[in-house]
Amino acid sequence: MINSRQFLHYIRLLRHPDTRQRIDTLQDMFFLLLRGELLHPNQWEQLIPILVSNIAYSNDDTLRRWGYQVGTFSINNNKLLVDYCINNLGKESDPENRSWMAALLSKNLPKQKFHKVLSENDHRLTYENISLATYLFTDYSTVNVSRALKKSDPLSLMWIASIGAYNNIAHHNKREELVTSNDLSKLTGETNDDEVLKHVMYAFFLQETFNIHELQFSPFDYEKMGSQQKTWFFSLIWKDDNFLLDNIDFFRSLLSEKHLFCDIGPEIRIGLARGLADSRFSKEISNSIVEWYSHEDSQSVLYYLLKYFQQYQHLSEQYKEIVEFQRENGREPLKELISVNEKSIIVPNEAELLFQRILKGDGKMEIKIENSGQGQVNVFDGNNNQAIYTTSGTIKWESIKDELEEILQKCKDDEKKHELEEAMNALAERDESKFMAALRRVVQFGSDVFSNVTANVLIAYMRANGIIP
Repeated sequence: MINSRQFLHYIRLLRHPDTRQRIDTLQDMFFLLLRGELLHPNQWEQLIPILVSNIAYSNDDTLRRWGYQVGTFSINNNKLLVDYCINNLGKESDPENRSWMAALLSKNLPKQKFHKVLSENDHRLTYENISLATYLFTDYSTVNVSRALKKSDPLSLMWIASIGAYNNIAHHNKREELVTSNDLSKLTGETNDDEVLKHVMYAFFLQETFNIHELQFSPFDYEKMGSQQKTWFFSLIWKDDNFLLDNIDFFRSLLSEKHLFCDIGPEIRIGLARGLADSRFSKEISNSIVEWYSHEDSQSVLYYLLKYFQQYQHLSEQYKEIVEFQRENGREPLKELISVNEKSIIVPNEAELLFQRILKGDGKMEIKIENSGQGQVNVFDGNNNQAIYTTSGTIKWESIKDELEEILQKCKDDEKKHELEEAMNALAERDESKFMAALRRVVQFGSDVFSNVTANVLIAYMRANGIIP
């Protein structure tokens, strides 16, 4: 359940005078609900009138759209919102918004009444549009994805991407996953429509994992993109850890002052900051991110940047100073964000990157733990619970080296051997960034790499650093 402090934080932000701040809030709420978080009945009672108010009195298509999207998670205690959609389906100016209204109504009305509402409103949607928009929310809509792809109607293509994005809704409503990652990948090479490609980038962004090679275009050609696609593309690229580690200079160029404040506008910076907020810690670009923060005037961007700083403040004195400053001097949304997230972020005892990692020249790998309530990392295998890392001392990196050597000896695959050798070389060079990058590539080959050996220390190290769950 969404806790009361977080919910009240969202409610206050939905009353904020800045439209962009309200859009970001609705997005955050939608993503939480999509992940399976729930609201209490009295929270829905509070939220529904505020949703309707935001929708009814806003000229911003995007704000209204996210309001409808959040509303699709409501049922039964939402009469005000349902009635609004019934009475205004034909009056909504944006076709995508009308399709989301149809989706919301299909979930909340019996089939016969839903079709009656459609017949009484000039909704200007095709049968295909409605079938795609309602597929995830009903047990009666049928969809022919192949036919829709051939017809290339932009709104239908947007919904094909959305169906691919919302696998969680499909699972919850016992609907088949009609659109795969391969389908999304094909779409990136088959259309130049900016809105459609925005939805495809968004769909990839919502998937649990992402590999840059799923895109049928070069990520380095981002300047050719439309603004909508670029916004979500910049959110997406942070999800591929290997791409980030292997292309630090590319990310530095994106974070350069000229690119941020001359080449792109605030909306696209929001996309870049949104992706950064959920990305791994990277020391190599820390200064660039702090410089960005120093010149930023968009409250939405600052909101995402502060999420990132707060998450990793135990790894950077600069981040810690920024969080402390905003706690004391920031505008209310930022101060409140720190307060709401304090318990879940500042003490990340089960999250990745609990540790400051230092490879010392004396042949020891020292693990320092800060702000840890538990003081150890456990390895769970069946009924076996073994403490591997504790606050009490150091671990010899030779232990990891010995385990890697054993894995290498028993490995039969040349590609796997190559990556294991790269990891060994990184250890020898005391280059932990390179070491972790090699381990990530090894893990991509699957768990069978470690199946024939005991590698408790190595496994614990990878878990502690977010390389494996």
